[in-house]
Amino acid sequence: MNSAALSLAASMFEGNNSDMDNLPDTETILHILGIEYKTPNDSYAILDDIASKFWFTYRTGFAPIGGPSGPTKDTGWGCMMRCGQMMLAEGYVRFFLPAGRYFRWRPPVVDASYWDILNMFIDKRHSSYSIQQIVQMGNSEGKEIGQWFGPNTIAQVLRRIASNEFERPINVHVAMDNTLVLDEIRKLFQTHSKARKTTKNSNDKPAGWKPLIIIIPLRLGLTSVNTEYIDQLK
Repeated sequence: MNSAALSLAASMFEGNNSDMDNLPDTETILHILGIEYKTPNDSYAILDDIASKFWFTYRTGFAPIGGPSGPTKDTGWGCMMRCGQMMLAEGYVRFFLPAGRYFRWRPPVVDASYWDILNMFIDKRHSSYSIQQIVQMGNSEGKEIGQWFGPNTIAQVLRRIASNEFERPINVHVAMDNTLVLDEIRKLFQTHSKARKTTKNSNDKPAGWKPLIIIIPLRLGLTSVNTEYIDQLK
């Protein structure tokens, strides 16, 4: 664990450790990434869940991107990149932390893999999914440095970066035109499931197994979320 990771983790925890006043005091059902809560009885559990999530937002003072005169902050253009980082980080938590979706932030005792994942997103050039890496990969896709990314762009950029990640390898598949082609998914699994040797820490998965994140860029509505998607979003 380095000081940058510790500082970022502390800011995430403090920023998310909201007041109970922010939650309704009437009986309300709330869903957070597949888990149902009820207020006010589950208020502490809700805050605990939120505080345990990675929170990446606009930052300032990082090393210039693309040269000495490059941007040192992502205010105004980095929102979609930060959303992509948080989405991917949640996937890494589910794949690589023993508690998976039920991981809870309990300092000072935190799984070492948590820090490994966090370091992959630190705003430093050599971090796998840093904003520097994302911007540079976007630049190779025709995006100017400092230009806002749309949902499909960030999805494609994360897919390309993930294909070069070897420390904690995963597959990222982007469904085009809101269509999931099962043959394409099967090919991804076949590519990495030929070896059948297992190791002590492999959870009996094939040695060539790689977790898969499927991203479906989709507009959920014009001015509000279309009610047709509500159940799936829960």
